[in-house]
Amino acid sequence: MAEIRFRLFSVLREVTGSPEVTLNLNDDLTVAEALRTLFTKYEMPLRNRYSLAAGRDILERLLPHLLIFVNETAIRPSLVPETRVKNGDTITVVEAIAGG
Repeated sequence: MAEIRFRLFSVLREVTGSPEVTLNLNDDLTVAEALRTLFTKYEMPLRNRYSLAAGRDILERLLPHLLIFVNETAIRPSLVPETRVKNGDTITVVEAIAGG
């Protein structure tokens, strides 16, 4: 098992009720798989907050609007499905904010 820590900001922090969530996940996991597990744990609050219909992939919908870091290294959205995480890694998830 791999202990993965998630550092969360903005709406994700509100949805989980915590700035950090730690999950024990399977070894040899990708960032996408780890995020899907986290999002599944908080599925209903996320679907309600983002008005997502049941059956719609939460990660697919949110990924273009997130900045993802693994141990403080930025991960491009296109690399999220193939980037591996291991025991003790930290995934930081920040919502990209735009404004004028």
